[in-house]
Amino acid sequence: MKKIASIFLVFTLMLNLIPHKAQGEVLTEDFNLTSAAYVVVDETTGEVICSKNADMQMTISNLAQVMTAALIIENGNLTDMVTVGELPTAYGNRVMLRSGEKVTMEDLLKAIVVYSASDAAISAAEHLGGTTKFLKSMNDKAAQLGMSQTVFTNVYGAREDAQVSTANDMLTLAHYVMNKEEYVTLANTATIQWQGDVRSNSTLENTNGFLEIMPEASGLKMSNDGAGSFDLMTTVNKDGRSLTAVILGASSEEVLYSEMQTLINTCLNNTKIVPVVSEGTVMAILSFDDEEVRVSAKSSYSVCMAKTNASVIGYNIHLTDPERSIKKGDTVGYLDILQDGSSIGTVSLTAMDDISMKINWLMVILGLISLLYIIQIALRTKRIVDRNKVKQNGDNRKKMLP
Repeated sequence: MKKIASIFLVFTLMLNLIPHKAQGEVLTEDFNLTSAAYVVVDETTGEVICSKNADMQMTISNLAQVMTAALIIENGNLTDMVTVGELPTAYGNRVMLRSGEKVTMEDLLKAIVVYSASDAAISAAEHLGGTTKFLKSMNDKAAQLGMSQTVFTNVYGAREDAQVSTANDMLTLAHYVMNKEEYVTLANTATIQWQGDVRSNSTLENTNGFLEIMPEASGLKMSNDGAGSFDLMTTVNKDGRSLTAVILGASSEEVLYSEMQTLINTCLNNTKIVPVVSEGTVMAILSFDDEEVRVSAKSSYSVCMAKTNASVIGYNIHLTDPERSIKKGDTVGYLDILQDGSSIGTVSLTAMDDISMKINWLMVILGLISLLYIIQIALRTKRIVDRNKVKQNGDNRKKMLP
């Protein structure tokens, strides 16, 4: 029996909101920052709040170590004992490893993430198949993550003209390592103790000074290329909000931290999050005679809006035409999020209740009657055929008599 959809909420709900991932950046004004490129994204909605030259390729240095560390965590064994080989002239910070020295992979990882130790990165890569193979895995992973504008040319973060990336690609890398607990823990570690053959009982401080300037910040890496360019990727959790930001090409460490703080605070002070629908909210009821099925939003949907924005958003409910048999969790439609009549996103609608197929006894009885009639015809036909065979056999015997 065909269902009747009873929608008890208004099909289109109009809210004073900005669209979700539909109309570009939330804040479009010029922040007058001197850094070459930046991007800030709201982690609740995934929307870009603001950016500058976010797709412009630039040389990178220590930020390459973020990928190095991520692949060590992903592919290495932190309990491995690494024997240090011959090291080239290392770049930047070093823990003064010497050839033949033995150190755990875990200690090398700590030195890379906290102290940006280039000799630790080289030694770890050599242990995991050699620097050439490891470098290929770095570029393969970048391609897999969609970092199409990124090229790594060394494993330890030395500045090279051909080693390039963009703010958007580094944002992708930031999201990749944010899911690795080992990395995040180390990136927020203020100091580590280093016990090496040459550098023994040393306290190594985290190279990311932004952690002290903005206590709400979490990691992820600061980069100094030694040629006057400074980069930073970080996540900030403040006032119930979570923002991830990348700055490339600041003129000094002081400018880097100051402009990152300006970016974060400006984004937080001039935007807000407004929910459109919450996971589990009942959006409709499907009625089948004496039974009903509640339909709810499978996931939450929110938008990030400028506090001065007066745009309008709404949604339409679209239901499929399911059979009477529905199981809890079945997808039965979707919520179409609209902005000025244009779709900007969807949320699946799922059944909250089970409903079984109702037995139509009239159809069952009619079906049985039809089946009995067919059987009766088949039996009658068989009897006629059998009689004809007996008669034919009798006639044949008579013909054979002398």
